[in-house]
Amino acid sequence: IVRFLVALSQALCVPTFRLLEQPNGLQNHPDTVDDLFRLATRFIQRSPLTLLRSQVILPILQWAIAATTLDHRDANCSVMKFLRDLVHTGVANDTFCRWLENSLKGLPKETTGGAVQVTHKQLTDFHKQVTSAEECKQVCWALRDFTRLFR
Repeated sequence: IVRFLVALSQALCVPTFRLLEQPNGLQNHPDTVDDLFRLATRFIQRSPLTLLRSQVILPILQWAIAATTLDHRDANCSVMKFLRDLVHTGVANDTFCRWLENSLKGLPKETTGGAVQVTHKQLTDFHKQVTSAEECKQVCWALRDFTRLFR
């Protein structure tokens, strides 16, 4: 069943990512964002390693970061719940730390025009804040500050 669910989620993610990649995709499709992150949250809650090992986790994380600034209550709540649950999955801390580090390395460091968008120090600081957080609100604050770098 897990293989079937992974295949299903990957099949759904491809057209979803295409839809969100369109100009103003996040703003024009907040219900799709809501649905995507509700599905991702269910995976994190029920089978976190399955999602963390899947091919869709990196784009999901990248879309989650992009969607944290979305001005749509339900979509934003779903994204934040996914990120909170992801941090609190119960996966061994060193596994999560490595996964987060690899995911952060995959983020764009420059704008399409070549301007520096985020520095190595900012990525390292964010990683440290998230992995050393003792409360959910600390992770939320770190995410809020981090997403400002990508506006």
